Amino acid sequence: MMQQSHLQSHAETAKATGATTLWIGDLPHFADEAYVAGLFAAEGVVSVKLIYSRQVPNRPESFGFVTFHSHAAAADVLERYSGQPVPYTNCVFRLNWAAHGVGRTTAEGERLGGGGGVGGPCRLAGDG
Repeated sequence: MMQQSHLQSHAETAKATGATTLWIGDLPHFADEAYVAGLFAAEGVVSVKLIYSRQVPNRPESFGFVTFHSHAAAADVLERYSGQPVPYTNCVFRLNWAAHGVGRTTAEGERLGGGGGVGGPCRLAGDG
């Protein structure tokens, strides 16, 4: 119940502020900015920024941010793509509104969430 209320509040804030950036998670290990931009090429993507691993340079940490030309475009992508299969992979789209401070820890030690989570390794369809 609290999680649903938090998500609803987050969506309302995104709408009120005209947010245009979505968080994308559980990316396949081979994903780069060009790959992610290509997934949304027809949707008016403006920029993609992936967060890279400190342990393995040039390898995505498995999440990033995609900015669209308008709030309406981002909201449409969020609604239509969330939970749908990513073409040619064993993955599904994990999307949410990007939030300031996601992934940081509060003074009380509480981790700030962002809609992510680990869904297992995501790879090209047919890869063992």
